[in-house]
Parts: sequence; C-alpha cells; structure tokens
Amino acid sequence: MNAPFKINRVIADINHQKIDEKFDFFEITETREDKYFEFNASLLDDLVMDKSIRAVQFHGGKKVYVMMNKDENNLDRIKTAKDKSKDADYLSCKQISSEDVERDHRLVQLFFNGLFRSEHPKLSYNNVGGHLYCFHPKWIKQTKNAIWKIPTLNVKVNWQNTLSLPVCTFSDLKLTVKKAENNEAKTKIFDRPQYVYLGNNTMRRKNDSDTSQAFVVSSPGNSKVNIPFIKLWPAASFPESKMGMLANIVEKFNQDYCSLIHVDFASIEDYKSYNFSKDVEKENKAAIERALSNVSIKILDEIDDEKYDSKNECKRIQKAIKDKYHLESSIGKRPDKEGINIRLIHEPEYYESTGEADPHNKKIDGISIQHITLENGMQSLEESISTIIHNALIKKDLQNQQITLFDWTKTNLAETITFGYADKITGTKFYRYYFMDINPDGTFKITELEHDAFNYEEYQKCIDIFERAQGDKRSKEAPAEGIIRDSAGNISVIRGSDKFTLPDFAKIKEKVDNGETNIKRAATFEEYYSGCMNIKMFEDCGKTYYCVGRKDKNPSLAIPRAVNVREVQVYEGEPILFEKLLSLMSVEFVRNGQLTVIPFPFKYLREWVEMNREK
Repeated sequence: MNAPFKINRVIADINHQKIDEKFDFFEITETREDKYFEFNASLLDDLVMDKSIRAVQFHGGKKVYVMMNKDENNLDRIKTAKDKSKDADYLSCKQISSEDVERDHRLVQLFFNGLFRSEHPKLSYNNVGGHLYCFHPKWIKQTKNAIWKIPTLNVKVNWQNTLSLPVCTFSDLKLTVKKAENNEAKTKIFDRPQYVYLGNNTMRRKNDSDTSQAFVVSSPGNSKVNIPFIKLWPAASFPESKMGMLANIVEKFNQDYCSLIHVDFASIEDYKSYNFSKDVEKENKAAIERALSNVSIKILDEIDDEKYDSKNECKRIQKAIKDKYHLESSIGKRPDKEGINIRLIHEPEYYESTGEADPHNKKIDGISIQHITLENGMQSLEESISTIIHNALIKKDLQNQQITLFDWTKTNLAETITFGYADKITGTKFYRYYFMDINPDGTFKITELEHDAFNYEEYQKCIDIFERAQGDKRSKEAPAEGIIRDSAGNISVIRGSDKFTLPDFAKIKEKVDNGETNIKRAATFEEYYSGCMNIKMFEDCGKTYYCVGRKDKNPSLAIPRAVNVREVQVYEGEPILFEKLLSLMSVEFVRNGQLTVIPFPFKYLREWVEMNREK
C-alpha cells in the first residue's frame, strides 16, 4: 500500500459564527473605475500601526481587508486611518462579516497575517504591505558594521487555496540604488516603500523624518537569495528552512485560532507510483553503455596554449572518460566525422575581451561537437563529461531517428505517440511548433508544423494551447510545457501548477523538538518523505497531476527545492494513458543524475530545434 502524502492545497475548517463573535472585519475599496490600490500605498502600513488592528490583507486589485479585535468603536478607527490617505476621497469603507470576505483564501490569509500580533520563541514576522513576512536571524546578510540584505519568507495563500512560500528580500536602499542599471531604474527604486529594520527581527514603514537605514524590496544585481526547502543537519537548523518555518507557523496558527479556524493540507492517498529502482538504474546505465559501444571519442584542443596548460587539461578529460565509461579516447585537432568530439575552449567572456573568434559558434554540418570550457567546465569535470556524453548521444539518436538511450518497447505502447513543443522566435511574440512521432519500436520522425491552408486547424490549436495563457496577463492558467497526442487524436497538455508536495514537517518538527540529533537515522523514507520521492500521478479536485521527486530512497539532510506538481490537462478527446509515460521521466541523461520532470522526448525536441535553428 502506498504511503499517503500531502500537497500545499490548504484545507481550512472555518467557524464563521465564532470568528464574528471575536473579530470585526472591514473592506476598504478604491471607488474610481480606472484605479487600483498601488503596491506602495502607505495606507497598507499605516493601518497596522494601530494596535487594535489585528491584520491587513492585500493581494492586488481594488480591495483591502482589515481584521480587528471586537470593539464597537472600530469603524470610527478605520475611517480615521483611511482619512489620512492622500486618496481618502476615493476610498469607501464598510464593516462586513467574515463570510463577506471575497473568497476563503483571503480570509485565511488575514488570519495568517494576524499572527504578527502574537509572540513565538522561534518566529519573527511582520504584516507589512498587506503581506506576512517571516524572518530568521541566520538569513540576514551583513558585514561587521551594517546589514545589507534581509531575506524573508512571504507566507501567501493563493486564489486556488494553495500556499506558496516565495523568498522576498529587503535590501539596503543605498546599495540597491548604486547597483541600478540606469537613472530611470534608480528613480523607480525611490518609488518603492521604504522600511526600517528593528532589533527584534521585524520591520516597519519608514516615515519622512526618520534617519534610520532604509530597506526596499529588491535584490541588487539580480542576486537571488535561496532559502532551502528543508534542512536537517544539524537538527537545530531545521527552523531555518522553509519547512521548518512552515511547521512553526502552522502550529502557532492552529493554537491561536483553535476554536475559530483550523488549517491543514490536502492528503493524497490514492495515486500511481513509478519508483526508480536498482533495476531501472541498471537498465539506464546499460542503455548508455550500448550506445557508446561502437562510438569513438576525440578531444580537440582548441586552446592549444602552454599558458593555460591545455594539453594536460585534455589529458584530464581523457582520464575522466576512462574512469566513468571505461572507454579510450584520442586527443587531436581534427574532428572525427563519425564519433563524438569534445572541444576544449574558453568561456564566451574570454573571446569578447580578446576579440578572438568564438568557437562556440563554429559548427560543422554532420559532425557531433560538444564544448567544455576551461574556466567552468573543468571545475566540475565528471558532471561536465556526463552532460557532454549524454547530449552527444542524443544528437546521434536525432541523426539516426532512433531512440537508443531508453528501451522504448518497455512502455508497452502499441501505437505511435506524438510529442509537441513550441519554440519562441527570437525578437518576436510568435512561435514555431515541432512534433516528434515515436513508433512502438523507438524509431521517430520530427517535423515542423507549416503555417498554411493544409494545417490551419492544427496550427490554431497550437496557438490556443501555447500562446493563450502567455499572451493574456489575466489568465490564471499556467503556460503549456508540451503536447502529447495519441494515434486516436486525443490531445493532452502538460502545464505547470502552483502546487508542490510536502514532507511530513509536523513529525520532523516533533523529532527536532524532542532532541533527536540524527533525523536521517530516525526517519524512514515512507514516513517522512513520501511526497518528495520518485514519480507519482494522482487526482485532486477533479484534475490529473503528476510530480517527479528525488530518485533515492534515503531521506536527505537537505532538499534545496520543493517538488513541483504539474497538471496533465485534457485538451481534446479522451485522457491519454499518461500512466504508461511515467517511465519516460525515470532517466538520468536529461538532468545529469536526477530524474527529468517532463517526458524525455521533449529534450530530444529541444536539441533538434537547436541543431536546426540556423538552417
């Protein structure tokens, strides 16, 4: 029996009667038809300065919701705060019940935001800008004299009742302005709300007379900050991770509001699973060995300079190939027409600075050439060699129109199945559409869909599938990542979603709180990490989803990112048998040691497009 796992869809048990007995709710609306609340509206932060206000919620649009502890004078207080706004004449304010809050997710968000009024030994948070931001002292970036970056976790309940945990970084204003690209960008930075960092790991809006260090929401120089999804070593570091933070937040939420509102997450108990077993791993390895059995490998020293010791670097490549694949290779200057050629070159920046011709762009028709750079590729040589060999073998498959890196017959598909991919035309808003028809024996054919009278209907379908969500900013549908069509003409689309799987963070927290120092030894794979491992396909709210997690069966001490969930959406006809395609993601040659998140034929399509882009 499969172990159940949870996803990030919030299940809220709401007692509106008890909530309305304890809290008052207000709705502030922008009344002008062509105006919306701006993200930097000072009203959002002015409201929370009144300690009688429990929370402010704003996700964009024309409405702001306010929650207050029950008091007959609350409406007057709200109107007084509203009247201080520069747009007071255009704002309406009315008292509502908890049921009148538009959509449950906004009400749940209000209660999350309200946590900032209560204390917790392991939590620091703020309700600024209508959001809830959580802090941890270990996340702060600073020198001996000053703080320059404050990463936070934005706890956000989305319109589909899914919880997201994006990282939001507050950066030093002066540093942000200094790193701005131009004067226009600098001006826009000053339009953002400015905040002051307080000693208790919280923030408040900076007023005009305040001379304290100012922070704005920004990440100077596009330096993105990552907070690990889960971190278990040392065990005391668990609260520093997203799941550690979430464990404390959810526990605090349910304690504070126990008789009013309770939150949990959707549990998935019935699902199909495809596990990356040792047998699958052996099959993958055997397929690569077979593909390499009659292939010669040649290393091309494009640098050929004693200053960079390029000859010895080529010998290092030669040894790495021998160690990993037990294959001999040669070193030379002329490419092998029939084999795999690995060309040692510099990074593009080198050629830009010297004015020398960049070999990256040097292609020879019909010859397989892969590049490895001295500056970066040689620093992680084993990984680079794996990527190069896999890409070269994919290109050989494309030339021969036969899949060799995977035994296609094991899918048990008795029909031709088609994968469709959209490639955006550089400098335009238009796309080209490519299709890969794979036969039951693994032979295939790739074609581009022509935009003509014969293919008009099919072309319009592609536009509808790939361009509709991307061209409409108001669309809440995720962009399409690919099309799958069976021989009967049934079409399904793979789309991203805002869902991801969750480990059992409550049980992990319990172990940490009880002093368990080695969570990896104490935890079993199925008990804690079921949702984060292997390939799963399941139904939720009447839709079909799948996810691809880690391939190993040992709980990891650190998981950097969440396992994202994708939707398999029926576009035309009946649902395709996607269950038979789960094995197409149990390969390591796409992501170099990790399972691929969409069926590997899409990798073939992308490579084919790149190979033929200039033709």
